[in-house]
Amino acid sequence: MDFTKPLSKRLADFSIQDKTKWQKLAKKVIVLTLKIVIFPWGIYELARYIVQRLVMIPLYPAQSRIVRFFIRKLMPISEKDLDLFRKQIAIRMNEQGFLVRHVALEKNGVRYSGMLIGHKDTIANGKWALQATGNLELIEHSAENIAKIYKDFQVNTLLINGPAVGKSEGRATPESMGDAQEVGLSFLENALKANKIVIAGRSLGGASVGQAISKHEFKKDVKYLVVRQMTFDRASNICGKTVRNWSPRLGSFVKKVVKWSGCEMDSLAASKKLQELGIKEIIVQATQREIKSHELPKKDDFMTDGPILAHASLGYRLIKEKVVDNKVFLGLENAEHMTDSAILAARDEILRI
Repeated sequence: MDFTKPLSKRLADFSIQDKTKWQKLAKKVIVLTLKIVIFPWGIYELARYIVQRLVMIPLYPAQSRIVRFFIRKLMPISEKDLDLFRKQIAIRMNEQGFLVRHVALEKNGVRYSGMLIGHKDTIANGKWALQATGNLELIEHSAENIAKIYKDFQVNTLLINGPAVGKSEGRATPESMGDAQEVGLSFLENALKANKIVIAGRSLGGASVGQAISKHEFKKDVKYLVVRQMTFDRASNICGKTVRNWSPRLGSFVKKVVKWSGCEMDSLAASKKLQELGIKEIIVQATQREIKSHELPKKDDFMTDGPILAHASLGYRLIKEKVVDNKVFLGLENAEHMTDSAILAARDEILRI
């Protein structure tokens, strides 16, 4: 400090220097904090995102470009080709008295592509089914068959492709997979004014509608029936148990990774919510003997249907945890995973809604 200057000037200079020193110190502390906290956090979130994308490939391969590259029937085609394919479906179904409309529904800024199919004899009856398809099953591949089955139940059909499948946009996560079905459910309630709705999903579709059920606010003036066809209890459990067949230690690790990466899909939680709301749920699983609607199966009755292991099935978990109020269990003896019998099994219950 220059002591030849007046005292007031010397104090002012000291104040400026002191302020600058503290500003530099504060800046260093902030930069150090960012390095210690924010940078590792960013690395953590990046690692979690990368693992999530890797987990989603085997969990939901229909949305994966890598999988579609190797499976020709899922090879990405142009929108023009897809529109032509849908047009051909509509022409064939129109000849049989069906009305087919293509819909684009948006939620959280993402557009999901669907098909609305009703027969001229049922289109105005207010009964609709939201049917979620299984893994590697585009709605365009199954629309005709599913719509004909529901027509026999006197029910019209809405199918929605999940995120990044067909003409649907977005990035596949358990959240967005649920959004795709939840926006379809809201469309039936609010746009079509449906008074009776069947919410159904087979295989991975059963888990997707579970995600939708967990977030949806159900209307009191609509009668609902939920049908889960050949689905699993939790994504972490089915993944862990599948890998455990090869390596017990690796199976436990995979189960933790699925949860940590944000890929959990909890079908059991949706079933518990339905029980609290008093909404009837039909659970269709492969069993070692036929289970009819008036029976309550035992844990040992469930069997592997191929992809879904017995002890990872939704039916097994519900029985084990005694979540059975307002549930109907339908066991298909020695059934294969993607059998249409899983949809047909709930015929009597659907006709009664």
